[in-house]
Amino acid sequence: MTSARQNPSAPEPIRHNYQPGGMHDSKRIEAADATEWASALQVAKRSPYFSGMMRAHIGLGRSSEQSLLNILDEFIQFAHDGAFVFSLCAEAELPTIA
Repeated sequence: MTSARQNPSAPEPIRHNYQPGGMHDSKRIEAADATEWASALQVAKRSPYFSGMMRAHIGLGRSSEQSLLNILDEFIQFAHDGAFVFSLCAEAELPTIA
């Protein structure tokens, strides 16, 4: 039996919270939650407030409404496929949370 101290490459345990983490702090979305998330996004797209939220988001960056809709649709399809894990790609890009 080895410990994390003896094996420096041992992965960190998954923390079950919603604070952004780095490459070694992955977040797991279970299949049922993924499909519920996808369904909720589909419902949100029918909201009378949806287009206003999209326009506000577009104003913050360089994305077009169609490109954001395409990304959203791709994510909905991805989430409908079931469980997944994600993490941020680089520690240096993390914001400091006080």
